[in-house]
Amino acid sequence: MSKTDNEILLDVKAAIAENGLIEKGDKVLVALSGGADSVCLLDLLCRLRNKLSFDIAAAHLNHMIRGDEANRDEAYAAELCTQLDIPFYAERSDVPRIAKEKGVSEELAGREARYDFFARVCQKNGFNKIATAHNKNDRAETVLMRIMRGTGIDGLGSIKYKRDNIIRPILGVEREDIESYCAERNLKFCTDSTNFESEYTRNKVRNELLPMIEKNFNPGIVSTLCQLADNASEDAAFINGYAERLYRRINSPLPKRKPVVLDIKSLKLVEKSIRNRLILIAAREVMGDGYSPERVHFESVNALLDKETGAAAVLPSGLRVNVKYGWLEFITEAEERE
Repeated sequence: MSKTDNEILLDVKAAIAENGLIEKGDKVLVALSGGADSVCLLDLLCRLRNKLSFDIAAAHLNHMIRGDEANRDEAYAAELCTQLDIPFYAERSDVPRIAKEKGVSEELAGREARYDFFARVCQKNGFNKIATAHNKNDRAETVLMRIMRGTGIDGLGSIKYKRDNIIRPILGVEREDIESYCAERNLKFCTDSTNFESEYTRNKVRNELLPMIEKNFNPGIVSTLCQLADNASEDAAFINGYAERLYRRINSPLPKRKPVVLDIKSLKLVEKSIRNRLILIAAREVMGDGYSPERVHFESVNALLDKETGAAAVLPSGLRVNVKYGWLEFITEAEERE
């Protein structure tokens, strides 16, 4: 049975408070596609803005993929913001051309273009939060997709309520309730025709795999997968916190030392799962927070622990890991040449 619009409002208000998503005085930019999810999100936040004392606006990126349908979505998003009396920002980006030039999928090119646009709007207009309309079904789909790729416990955590300045207030709301909310509130929304195509992996999971599991194995699979994500997130938070504390004890005691170094004897004393996290922390200190080696790269670094000085492993993007007199040295190939 679907929840009422007021029940959903209370659930979202509680999620905002519990996860620290919005604070008094925040300026929130809503990513508005014009679909049911984002229209529901925008309406909910408009209902909460006075109670929680924050400002709100919306932004829409036209990906120029679906022709007249994409232009219709852009026009509707603008009209909705006029009705709600909130600022609206829009831009068009030739995503098919960008994808071809970069040699990536339109899905990836579109995501990068969207977040680049949102970041520029925030910087220019003083917004400090970006609210996206990811929901409970999106989270369940992501868990399944990551399982199929062989993810670890961190990946099982799936989509989080908050990442940096990106917030997801309706992450705990199921798609069925979102559609019910829109109907109860008489909210119109646009339907993306590509959502029904199975060209993209996510659409296959959404339109084929999840319904099959719901029908044949577990009618509550969306909630089950989200519970799995919650359990994994809690465990990963503990393990990563332990690894970060240990890292401060086994890396070089010299302040602001370059390159980053880790004590090999200490690394060999800890379990492999912790060791790999220590390796990742060191790698990200050199390469940045978004750096994500694959399992084969961790294996190549682990293999160095029993090697003599001079042994080395080369990881993606020019990161080099060297064995030097009882230490693992993490340094870029460019820095090593200096």
